[in-house]
Amino acid sequence: MNFLDKKKFQDLPKTYHPEKQRSIPNLLIIAGTGRNVGKTMLVCELIRQTAIKHSVVALKISPHLHKQAPGQHFIVQNTDFVIIEETNPDTGKDSSRMLKAGADKVFYVQTIDRDIQKPFSILLEMIPKHLPIICESGALLEYVRPGLFLLVKSPVGQSTKKDLEHLTYQPDDWLIFDGQCFNRDLKSYQFESEHWIKLK
Repeated sequence: MNFLDKKKFQDLPKTYHPEKQRSIPNLLIIAGTGRNVGKTMLVCELIRQTAIKHSVVALKISPHLHKQAPGQHFIVQNTDFVIIEETNPDTGKDSSRMLKAGADKVFYVQTIDRDIQKPFSILLEMIPKHLPIICESGALLEYVRPGLFLLVKSPVGQSTKKDLEHLTYQPDDWLIFDGQCFNRDLKSYQFESEHWIKLK
């Protein structure tokens, strides 16, 4: 699957306009109440089951800028954010695991908080609307309303993160990962007719 146009990537930031609570039915967002609660595991499991019928695009968004390793495929790189296309399924990184799970395209975005909408909007313009997107990012929830929002929490410890307490909507489902499996049947989350649904 090749839908990337580098010229469009260069042009988009000039025409970018922030939007609040944009509805994106083909987007599934996974967030967690803390670290190591199973977020990436859930992303990879949903990629595997969705990739049986659809080409899947996966996103990993981090609201922090880090030093980048050599050899990465940069789509956009500036002082406020970077967009990297993951091309190696064997590094063990979260984005690499997503590629190995069966995603056709995986993008890793690093950004400062105030600019998180801009790189996401750039990517969104490049991804066909009929494709399912699975995104690991709690920071994005303030600005978009996904087709499905799944929140993963630990069996013990805090129930939520402070940055999730201010959301104007609730998760479509809470999941608990016990280190081996989730407490929900993941087949109940399906991509149909260009949008994500939760089966009853």
